[in-house]
Formats: sequence, structure tokens, C-alpha cells
Amino acid sequence: MEGSVEILLNHLENKEKCVNSVILRLASSLLSTKHVSSDCTYFRKKLETLNIVMKVECLSNRTKIPENGEYLRVIEEVVDKCIKILCGLADGKDLCIPVICDVLCSSLALLPPYLMNDKITIIMHNCKRFLMELVKSPSLMSEDLQNSSTEVVKLGINLRIWESVISLLTSWGNKSECAGEGNPNKDNISIFDDEFIELLLKIISYEHDILTSQILLCVIPKLVSLTKTNSVLEKLWNYITDLSSVSNGQKVTPHVFLIMCALSDYFIPCEQDISYSFPVSKNDEFWRLLQCGLASHDALMRKQALYLLKRAVERESTIPSLVCNKSKVVLFWWDQQNSQNFQKIWEELFLFLEVLEEKQMHLIEPVQPVISSLIKACQKSLIHSSWILCVIHRALRHESNAVVKWGILCFTELDINLYMVYNVNYADIVFSLVNALNSSSMYIMNSKNLLVPEVVRGLRSFFVSIADTDPECRKNFFRHLLKSIVEVSWGPVALFYVVFALAAVPKCPVWAAHNIQIMKNFLVEALATQVVHIRGAIQSFFIDILINLTDEQQLEVSAVAEMMGSFSKSEGLRRGSSSWHNVILWLKSFVSKACAFRYAQKSFDAVINDNLECEKLTAARMIILLSDADLICLDAFNSSGLYSLSNALLSLVEHFENCHERLYVCHAKQDSCLEMLIHLLKESQPIVENDLTGKYILSLIFKIIPGVFYCIKRYMFSAYNLESFDTSVMYLHSLNILSNEPKLQCNLLKHAEMLQSACFSIASLENATPMSEYFSIKVLSWISNLMNESYKTDEHYVKTSALFEKQMAFSENMLKRKNLNCILIKAQQDKQLTRDMQTLWGRLVAEYMQSTWFVLNFYIEMKTNSSELQMEFEFASYILTEAEEALEVGGRGMLIPVMSVMQQIAHLLVTSETREKVKRFIALCWTGIFELRKSELFWISMEKYVQMTFQKCLINDSEMSEILLQYARKIFIQGESVTGLCNKLLQQLQEVAKHYNLGIFQPFADILVDALLFGPVYRRDRNSNNIAHFLFEESMMKPVLSLNRWVISVALMMLMTCKLTGYCSDTEVRARAINLLLYCQDNETFSGVEITVKIVNILLLKDALASRQRSRYFADSYHHRLKNRIMQVLLLLEPLLPEEECEKLTTYLRSSVLTENHQPSVRYLQEWILIRLMIKNPKAHFLIWDVFQAAAETKPGSLCSFISIVYHIARMLPKDGLEEFIDKAIKEMLPCTMTQHFNVRLYAQVSLSKLWEYAEEKALSNVTEKYRIMYLGIMTCLRAPSSSKSVKKLEDFYFTAFHPLEHYSLQTIFYELPRLTNVTQDEWISPETLLSCGLKTTFPVFNKRTDLQDCEHLSSIVKSELLPDDDALCTEVANVQKKIIPWKAMVPDPEMLLSLSETIMRRKQMILEEGLIIVASLIDRPPNLGGLSRTCEAFGVCQYVIGNIKYLEDKQFQTLSVSAERWISIREIKPHDLALYLEDMKCRGYTIVGAEQTANSILLSKVKFPKRTLLLLGNEKEGIPVNLLPLLDMCVEVPQQGVIRSLNVHVTGAIFIWEYARQHNVKH
Repeated sequence: MEGSVEILLNHLENKEKCVNSVILRLASSLLSTKHVSSDCTYFRKKLETLNIVMKVECLSNRTKIPENGEYLRVIEEVVDKCIKILCGLADGKDLCIPVICDVLCSSLALLPPYLMNDKITIIMHNCKRFLMELVKSPSLMSEDLQNSSTEVVKLGINLRIWESVISLLTSWGNKSECAGEGNPNKDNISIFDDEFIELLLKIISYEHDILTSQILLCVIPKLVSLTKTNSVLEKLWNYITDLSSVSNGQKVTPHVFLIMCALSDYFIPCEQDISYSFPVSKNDEFWRLLQCGLASHDALMRKQALYLLKRAVERESTIPSLVCNKSKVVLFWWDQQNSQNFQKIWEELFLFLEVLEEKQMHLIEPVQPVISSLIKACQKSLIHSSWILCVIHRALRHESNAVVKWGILCFTELDINLYMVYNVNYADIVFSLVNALNSSSMYIMNSKNLLVPEVVRGLRSFFVSIADTDPECRKNFFRHLLKSIVEVSWGPVALFYVVFALAAVPKCPVWAAHNIQIMKNFLVEALATQVVHIRGAIQSFFIDILINLTDEQQLEVSAVAEMMGSFSKSEGLRRGSSSWHNVILWLKSFVSKACAFRYAQKSFDAVINDNLECEKLTAARMIILLSDADLICLDAFNSSGLYSLSNALLSLVEHFENCHERLYVCHAKQDSCLEMLIHLLKESQPIVENDLTGKYILSLIFKIIPGVFYCIKRYMFSAYNLESFDTSVMYLHSLNILSNEPKLQCNLLKHAEMLQSACFSIASLENATPMSEYFSIKVLSWISNLMNESYKTDEHYVKTSALFEKQMAFSENMLKRKNLNCILIKAQQDKQLTRDMQTLWGRLVAEYMQSTWFVLNFYIEMKTNSSELQMEFEFASYILTEAEEALEVGGRGMLIPVMSVMQQIAHLLVTSETREKVKRFIALCWTGIFELRKSELFWISMEKYVQMTFQKCLINDSEMSEILLQYARKIFIQGESVTGLCNKLLQQLQEVAKHYNLGIFQPFADILVDALLFGPVYRRDRNSNNIAHFLFEESMMKPVLSLNRWVISVALMMLMTCKLTGYCSDTEVRARAINLLLYCQDNETFSGVEITVKIVNILLLKDALASRQRSRYFADSYHHRLKNRIMQVLLLLEPLLPEEECEKLTTYLRSSVLTENHQPSVRYLQEWILIRLMIKNPKAHFLIWDVFQAAAETKPGSLCSFISIVYHIARMLPKDGLEEFIDKAIKEMLPCTMTQHFNVRLYAQVSLSKLWEYAEEKALSNVTEKYRIMYLGIMTCLRAPSSSKSVKKLEDFYFTAFHPLEHYSLQTIFYELPRLTNVTQDEWISPETLLSCGLKTTFPVFNKRTDLQDCEHLSSIVKSELLPDDDALCTEVANVQKKIIPWKAMVPDPEMLLSLSETIMRRKQMILEEGLIIVASLIDRPPNLGGLSRTCEAFGVCQYVIGNIKYLEDKQFQTLSVSAERWISIREIKPHDLALYLEDMKCRGYTIVGAEQTANSILLSKVKFPKRTLLLLGNEKEGIPVNLLPLLDMCVEVPQQGVIRSLNVHVTGAIFIWEYARQHNVKH
């Protein structure tokens, strides 16, 4: 189109009337058009033609602009029409917009100057007024504003009009200045005042990418060029700094970097011809922005920041810059005299930042030593330490856990002085650190002999270092740390380790009262979701943290009380614990007695008046703490004359004196005082011998029991509706606390008959309220529980009491009336209930039924204990039926009482009539229990289920045992994910085994094997869940370890919590199974041997199956652990096996050693079993000699095991046959000393030398003399320097300390051998663990000798002897695989450029107009075109021309291009238009080069390409058509030496592009 118009105008030269007529004709056509559509291609082409003619008319001197009115009128109407069309468009992407804008500019340019200025002024004022109204629209502030919305379209179009007018004014002004006429735009420039700039900033602030891009890339550069000032840039920079001031803690957004990248030519000018720039690289805020961007989560922001950083460093390195000034915080400086070192360190920083964009650790690992270089450079004042933190900050946010862990270690090992130099705002990096720490994978211990993960060790040291810094710095840091901790949703393991590290900080007052409140809120919310067995230790650590980091001078006693009230008594702050003692010492250090008294007096007064602000638990705990700290005196008067704790307590107690005579006493105050007294009693427990406070409180409670019971009785009859439910809860809680104190139980029983009578009266009333009925049955349930607890200590007293007889009679009557599942009926006042009250009513009904079953359970249990239970089958069947109904109606809370009852009567129900019902009931309970999975009742219910189900009467029943076997398997399946579940089953089986013959477990042999082999392979980060057990066992086995008593006490606390909550480790399952198995050892009955043989056969089958699945396996894999456990059990059972089974086992193990590749732990166990079997049966020795020949042929490596077996057997044999055995052994082993297999040769040489020395020790002269020469020769080899390191590998426990007979104990099998063979710590079972699981056996538990305990495991020897120290490792940066991204080739914002208009792409094309153009219009295969586009993008080709733009959508094209087409200028030229296009490009000064072999073609190696070069590539088959060859300036071919003499067109193009780039781009 453009070429055709140009030819037309050449013909019309010197014919003014014809040109004017063309313009008038095209303009008239435009004015007559009523509607514009983007589909109107014909209209767009007419516009393009009009635009080209107008441009030629305006820019040339061919014609003189006519001054007649008609011509000017038409041009003015064209201007108005263009404005009208633009304002009426509804689509901002309309293809006509760029052309209409060009026509608008051309039309204005054709007007006389005075008329053009007036027209521009009107247009600009109208646009400005319209925009000012539009930006006030609330919809523009919406985050989900669409590109197609009316407001965006209108704004975009008006900005296009501005852009067009500004371009016209700029070009007109430049032209006038060149002609010496001055600047004709002074009046128009005044339009672009501060108000105009503020309007642009307002639009930018909406952060709409398209509008922002349009302003930044189109409007502002032209505005700067027009106004010839940088005022707009200065205002824009001020906007950026106000928007994201890092110094003030504001967040940096992607919007900021979009602005900075788009205007990087002005903010960071690197070219000399950039005028009116506004350099910002001298501003520290600029560098801080870059540091935030480099560490951002957003990959695009990081890329933009790196682009800006490279550009800024490039600029600063070429101009005089600041030298480091230590008196002022400057983030960047450059010394021209030391430019080489500065250049090197910044290149290393760029390298590190670029490589950190990789995802895999193996790609990043080679550049890690750069950190050391950066630190050294920082110490030499070559770079600011904040850049080191920037790198580490990025690592902390990396996608790879390995990189994050490395970042944490670097951060914690960084010199604290370097860190504190960056004294600006480190909240962001602290938050990133905390977020990184909230991943259990950070605490994987790579070294298996570490007790604390390396991250935790580093973190503790780092926190301690912070505490030693400047007071203001450490205060800021620890406050930021606390703020970050409370904002994270923590996992249990991560939180445990973080607070463990933080608790090591010494005394350092940094937290004020508001920080303590933040910590308290966090504890309440966070610990509720944590794993129970770790929660106690976490609270213990938090108490230490509170003591060490709190500034006591800013604390009130009430604030401390609130904090203490947030800790759990059973888990964290129990009286008498180390934490309690620490708090007492802390309170003594800063709380005065006067303050303590004021707090206590205020609390007691508030309790009496029932207006206490805090919870009564909080006040009670604080009062006990103050009392234990001797800050509140118990005596009647103290030295200061202040009333004491005893007086305050008496003021509470007097409310319960003579209650039956005080008719008008305030019940609310009574309840408040009772609640306070109960909390005081609870918090004062446990009461020790010299505890005056606890004893005094107990004595007061003892006296007021009658009064308390009277209040409860009064409430029982007055409870009217559901609104009094909270009062009933308080009374029931008080009763439970009272009954938990053993010293009160006798007095409670003495007065409980008052409550019992009241309950019976309520039960007999016909019009009793549901609330009264509910409360009375709950009290009866409490009385049953009280008597049950007292029965354990004083059976006679309980059974002879009237209370007991009445309770039993009531229960028996309830059973006879068959009224177990009685449901409460709503009273009239409870008919209309709110949703919350309806939920409460449901709870009331369910708890009523539960209490009824608890009362029944007490009755049946008492009858069972006294052997008086003679229940008829009818009643037992009725109870079973009611039990099913109770579970369906009463909800999950019914499980415990119902299963407790069924456990007592199960033996009555194992009949043909009820067996199916029992099965159905067991299934119903199983389903209900797992609905409680996330409830605290789960473990109690599961324990009761196991006790009910797996008891002798059901196990002995053949039909029921099959069902039990199914549920046992289900328990083991669920136990793989629910830790501690299988432990409950094993505990119950242990209990059964204590009282009955082991033969009842015959059907459960498979389950016993599953228990012996139990233990899924968790991810290594989940292994941290066994922290408590591991720390405790290690501290018991090795008290000399580097664990202080504090850590051990924490482990003990965690273990206590585990026992209270039902948590157990997977190791305990195996430990209990081992205990069961050892009953076989002690029980030599036929059933014991039979089950042992059955277990061995199952184990061998499992091992064979595992071997078939995988003959080679990794350490710590499931196969490794499985085989290791199998061999441990086989070794344990070996003494109990009959002779024929021993022979079978010998054959199997011999074959296994001969054919498989085992881990050391498995191999040693197999060898140990074979050694013991061979010693037991000397006739089997021939099997060893036969295997030497077989092993040499099948698997030579297995000879190492058989050599070891022979050596150990020799040391165990008596002297009678020893000489013959050693002689035979030497003959068989001697050939192995010369085998090619290194390990076999080494084993044989070491074993033979030791055998000869052993023969000499036993005075076997025949052997020693016979083989002396052999011994001397072997020793010569072993002493050679090249062999010394290898020999040391065999100087381990197995050849030095281990004794197959004397070390045969549980300690060696399950603890020492796994430890010494480098098995993961999860597999170690200490003797203490076995004993804690109820071990009672004659089997040796501990080793009599201690030599194995002193040995190191294999990896320790190898690492300490053979590997270099960490300090000796290479610190140089290795060759790194990375994508090189020089800043000059980095696209400032690729995603933004996708949405730019054709005008912006034209601007880009104008900037690159002197580059290489690749014309591939003749190529028709998408893969070739895609590959070429990628090559063009890589080498910065100016423009890529193809034959059809639709090729870009082809999948084959996109596969080869990998999105390169998005970053290069692509143009469509059809093959039939190529001739015209080539002529046009030649006119523009381009040299046309064809890649073709012709008679006159030039070799590529001899061509010097001009700057303006167009390369034409031919078709894949035909090449360049003959009709195009005359248009070429030269034909060039690639030099070749092959026979085919033809290259793929993509390859050819790539070679040409590289040669051009080599000549013009690469060298620069």
C-alpha cells in the first residue's frame, strides 16, 4: 500500500491541482462516513492512503498550501471528524485508532500556524476537562477493572489524542528551530502545566497496566522532548518515593518497577544523547527499592530490579562516584582507582542473583562460595553489607527448600556487626526468615549423630549474638521477630524448634506490656491447633522467653497474670515444675510485696462482688504464684500491717457458713466465691509436705463441703430453664476438682448422701424440669465415679456405706425398668428456642444419656469386682440393643460409657443368638470412633474400644476371632498415618498375654508379625515428631552428651504430655511386640514353640517377597528397614527354633547372602545369625566351605560376608577342633587375597592376618609355622601407605569389639548394632524403652561388656579419617550453568509491551531501524520459522518478516520459538509482494543480501555486512525465485566441505545472523 502511494505521488510531481484534488476527494469520503467499525477494512485503507498523501504533502515542498476557504474548511472538518470518531469508539483496541490519530496530526499540520495553534488549544483543553471529570469516577479505583470498560477506553483514546498532538508540536517545534524561526509552541506548551502532570499521575496511580504503559512509553517521553525540562520526571520520582518509601516500612509494588523500567532511559541514562534526564542513582532510596525488588516473591519484579541494578551499576562505573563514607549510610559507591575490584565483586553479585532464579539446588550450589567473597568485599569497603542481606533475603524466599535452608544458615552465620550496619528497616527480612523457618523440612538432620538440627544450632547462636548488640538494635529486632512470629500459622515441629532456639537468649529486656499481650493472644490461638505431645514443651520455652526478654519495668502485675493464665496447667505451668520455679524467681526480681498485695486484694474484692475483669483461673494462678514467691503472706498479719492471704480466703469461705440458715444470701456471689476457691485448690496442687498455702486452702475447702453441697442441692431444685446451664457446668466442674483430691474423698462420701437424696427426689418427681433432671443424673454419675475411685483405696468403707447401697439399688431398678435410653422432654418454656439454644438442648439430651450409662457402668463394674454379676441373658441382650440405639441417638459422646458397659458383659453375649449383634455393634463403634479423629475423645475412645474388643472371651471364640483379626488389620492400616494407634492394640494384647496361655494368639500370628515389622517410612521432616522420645532416650543412654539438664527436663515434660494424651511413638509398637515375642522364649510349651515357628515362616516369606521386588535398595528406604527388622526378629527367635527349622533358616540365609546386595546393618545381622547357627551345629561347617567356590562364580562380593563368618566362628570354637578349622579356613581364604575384587581382597587379607594372630595367641604352633610366610607377606601389603586408609575401614567394631555370644542381648540387637551400622535413629530401640513397655523376661537385656558402647559408627570413622575438613573445601566459584542476561538486552517489562499500541511498536522499530532485517516470507514450514524467530530474538535482529502472520499461532512454530515472537518486531509481507517490498527497502538505504548459491555468490567468510542489511532467505526446496535475484545487491553462501552441500534454511539463517552479530553487536 505505502509503495503504491509513493509511486502515485512520483507521477503527480509538479501537478499541484491533482494532489489537492486527491486530498479533497479522500477527505470528503471520510466526512461522508457515518459509522466506523474495526471490521471496515476498506475504510481503514482509505484512511491510510489519506494519511500518506497528507504526510507527503506536509513534509515536501512539492505544492503550496492553498489559502482558499474551501480547502481550509475541509481540513478543519477532517480534524473535527477525527476527534468525533475517536471519542465515539467503544473498543480501545480498534485497528482504526492509530490511523485516525495519524490523519488527525497530518490534518493539523496542513493548517496555517495560527489556525493550527488555535485548533490544538481547543482540542487539548477539551481533552483535559474530559479527563479531569473521568478520573473522578469511583469505578476506576476498582481492582477488577476490565480493559474493555468504558472508562478505560475513553481514557486511552484521549491519551492517544494527547500523544498525537504532543508529537505534532514536538516535530513542528524542531523543524522551526532548525529553520531559525524560534519555538512556535510557547502558548501550547503552557497547557502542560502542573495540573496536567498531576492528572497524569492520578491516572498512573490507578495502576492499570495499559493506561500506565501508554502514559509512560508514549506520552511522557514526548512531553519531555516538547517541554525540554525534566520537571515531569522529578514529579514522577517523588510519586514513586511517596508510594513506596522503604525507610518508612511501606511495601514496594510491581507498579513502581513498571514505572522505573519504562522510564529507565531517563532515570538511569547511560547514553550520551539522552537530554533532559533525571538521574536517581545518587539517591539511597533508589538502591533500597532495588534491594526490595531483588528479594521479591514476584519473578517479574526481580527481573525488573536486576535490569535496573545492572543499568545503574553500568552508569555509575563510567562516571565519578562516591567513595565509601563510613560516617554516612550510603548503599552504593564506586572508586575509579579500584575499578577492577569493584567490577569483579558486582559481577559476582549479578551472577549469584541470576543463578538464584534457577529452581534446582545443584545449579545453585556452585555459586554459594560467592557469599564468602561478598563478605570479604564488604570488610574491604567494596560493597555495602545490605547487598549480602539482599542475596540471603532472596534465598529465604526461594522455591527450593534446600536453597532456603542454605539461606537460613548463611543468615545466622553472618557477622552480626555487618547485619546491624543496615540499621534502616529489617522487618521484611525478619518476616521472610520466620516464614522460612515455618517448614519442618528445615529441621532434617543430615548428620545422624546430631541431636539438634544445624539450623536450630545456628539460630540459637544468632539470637544470642543479637542479644549482645546495641540495646536499641536488639529491641527493634526482637520486636520485629515477635510480630513476625504471631503472623505465621505454625506447624508443630517448626514452632518447637524456633522457640527452643529463642529460649536460649540470655536476660535482655526488650518487650513491653503490649508485646506481652501480643504473645498471649498468639499462645491462645496457636497452641489450640498444635500437636498435643509437643505443646507442653513449647509452652515451657515460651515461659523462659517471657522471663528473659520482657522489660519488667514496663509491666504491671495484672499483665503478668493475664500471660500466666494463658498457659495450660497440665502441659506448661504446673505447680512444682521447673517452669513454675523459674516464674517464682522472676516475680521475686521485680514485684514488690505492696504491688502483690494490691493485686490480691483487688482480685478478692472483685470476686466477692462478682465483677472480676479477668478469668478467675488467671487470678487464682497469679495469687498462688505470688504466695509461693513469698510476696503474699499467709499469716494473719505481716510486718507491714497488711491483711494476708488467709484473711482474704476467709472472706470467701464465710459465704458458705450456715447456708441453710441464710435465706437471703446472694447466690451469684456464692457461685463466684466457690469458683474462685475451686480454682485456687486446683492451682495449688500438687500439695507437698511443707506447702502451707496448699494445706491451708485444702483445710478451708474441707470445712465448706457441706455448705457447697447445700448450694448445689438448692440449685438442683431451682434449675428452671436452659439459661442456667452455665451454672450447672460450674457446679459439676467444682465437684470434679474436689473428687480429684484424694484427701477430700472421704469427706465427700460422708456428705454426698445429701446430694444423692436430692437426685432421687428429682427422679421421682413427675413435673421436674428437664434442667433439674439433667443436673441430677450428672450428679449421680459423679457420685458413681467418686465411689469408684474411693473403692480402689478403701473397698470395705465404700461397700458398707449407705451411699453405695442406695446407688446400687437405683441402678438395678433403672435396669429392671428397662429405662436406659430415657430422653428428656422439653418443658413448656423451652418450646421456642433460638438456634444456639437448640444446640444446647441437643447437648443436654446427649449428656443425660451418657450419665445414665456411666451410672449403669458403675453398677456392673461393682458387681463384676465382687463376682456377684449373675445377669440374665435377657438383660444382657437388652443392654446390647440399647447400646446400639444409644450410639445412634446420643452421638459420639456415648462411645466411652457404652463401650465401658459392654466390656463388662461381653462374655455373656458370645452366643449364636447375639453374635451378629455384637459384630454389628463393634462395627458401629469403629465408625463412631473415627468420627472423633480430631477430637480429644479419640484416644480415650480408641483405648476403650481395644479393651472391649480384644479380650479373652472374644479372642477364644473362633467366629469372633476372625472379625477381630480384620479390625486388628484395620488398626495397623490406620496406624501408618495415625501415630500411636497400634500401641493401644499391643498394650491390650500384652495384658491378655499376662493372664492366659500364649496359644490364644495362634490366629494373630500375622498381626504379631505386622507389629514386629511396624513403622512406615515417613518423610524426613515428619521424623521430627519423635523429638521427645529421642531426646529422652539419648539422655538416658548417653548422659555425657552435649545436652544440658534444661533440654533433658523439656524432653521429660514432653514424655509426660505424651502419656497424658495417649501419644506414643512407632518404636513403642515394635517394643511391645518384642515383649510379646519374648513370652515365647520364657514359655517352652508346645504352643509357644509352635507360634514361634509360624512367625519365623511368615518372616521368611515376607523377606523373600521383598527380595523378589527389589534385590538392591537404598539406605533408610522401606526395603532396608523391613529387612533389618526381619533379621532382628529372626536373631531373637533363633534359640527357640527346633533343629529342622534351624537348618531351613541356615539354607535361606546362606542363599540370601550369596545372591543379594544388602545394606551393612542387614548383612551383619545375617552373618550374626549364621555364626550362631554354625556354632550350634558344627556339622553345618561344610556349607561354608562349599560356598567359597559358588560365591566366586556367582557373586564375588558376597565372599566378604563368608570370610567374616569364618573369622568369627574360629574365635568361638573350643580348642579341640580349632586348629583343624583355622587350617581349613586359611586354605579356602588364601586365594581370595589375590582376587581382582578389592573389598574381597582386603577382607581376606585382614581376616587371615587376624586368624594367624589368634592361632599364635592360642599356641597353635603347627598353624603359625605353616603359614608364617603368608602372614609376613600379608602384613607387608597392609602396611603399605596406599592400603592404610582402606585397612582403617575394617578396624571397626565388627572386627575388634564384637562378640557373637557375649553380645547377644536386646541392647545389641535393637540399639547398639543399628547405631553402629548407621541405621536411622527411628530404628533404635533402647533397653529403657523395652523396660518401659512392660518387659519381663529371662532374655539378656543389657550387655555385660561395655566395649560396644564406646565404639563409633561406621560413617563417623570414614568422615573423620578420609574426608577433608569443611574449611578445606574449595571456595572458588565453579563453572556455573546459567542463562546470561546482559542488562542492555533485558526487556524492561515484557508483559506490559504485549498490550501496547501500534504507535509504541513503531517507536521501537524507529529506535532499531539500523539493524538487520530477516525476510523469511518464502519459508512455509512452521518449525523453521519458529526456530528462526528464536535465533532473531537471541541476537537482537531488528525485524523479522514472514509470509503469513497466522504462522505465529501454529503449535510447531510455538514449540521451536519458545515465546520469542513476543519480544521481536514481526511484519507480514506476502510472497507476491516481495519485489515491491525489496525495492522500497533498497530506497531506504538497505543492502539486499540473498542466502543463495549462484555462479557469482560470495563466501560468507569474505563478506563485510553494512549496518543496514536485509537478508532474504529462500524456500526450503526451490530457494530464492529467479525473478527476485536481479533485485539482490549480492548473493552469499556458507562455505562447505561436505558432499551434500546443502543446509537447512533455519541453520543457514542462524549462521548468517551470527556472522552479522559478530561483526556489529558482539564486539561492542
